[in-house]
Amino acid sequence: MHTHPVPDLLLLDDAFQHRYVKPTVSILVTEWNRPFYKDRLLPAGDLREPASGNRRARFIVVSKCPATMSPEDQALVLKEMNPSPEQHVFFSYIRYREYLPGLYHGGISIDELSHAHVLLVCGIGNPAPLEGWLKARALSVVLMRFPDHHAYAVSDALRMKRELGAMAVKSGEKKLIITTRKDAVRLLPAELKYHLADSSVYVLEMDMAFHADGENRLKDALGACIKKR
Repeated sequence: MHTHPVPDLLLLDDAFQHRYVKPTVSILVTEWNRPFYKDRLLPAGDLREPASGNRRARFIVVSKCPATMSPEDQALVLKEMNPSPEQHVFFSYIRYREYLPGLYHGGISIDELSHAHVLLVCGIGNPAPLEGWLKARALSVVLMRFPDHHAYAVSDALRMKRELGAMAVKSGEKKLIITTRKDAVRLLPAELKYHLADSSVYVLEMDMAFHADGENRLKDALGACIKKR
């Protein structure tokens, strides 16, 4: 008798270069603004292997595309990417939610950003799309960038308070801190909350959406591969 149930599916993240695992199917995710076929090997670029390694992927997802994207835009990418006949390419984009929950209390709607100056605190790989999205909606945005997977310390919280306090606002305007869900988890410890709870800290949450019914098409294709296996 098994103490633990036997899994039907193993899903690995960031395992494309794992040579000892023989996957049923591989999904390669590449960013719209820096696709693998325009990148270089480390240290000149971010690739861990030659771009030709993409041929091992059954599915390729181009992430962080513009929210509005024409078939012609997609065709240009496909022409440069030159996928094999067996590969399926999907285009996705980030969709931000309408409501920003407070990290410690309360919450605001996206509409309220039009009267606010924002200190954007994030430790993610590429904050540029998020920063650009906020700049189109807030009065001003100051980016406080930390390394990816940063472990926040009290000194970071104090720096945030100083930056927020230095923001000049007019009557009727707000100043607030916005962070990502990934960073918010690391800002929850009591020693950080002690310094930040009296500041307006909100979490901008996001969803991944697909162009051209890509979500359903990807699910169907994945399901077919798993069922066949």
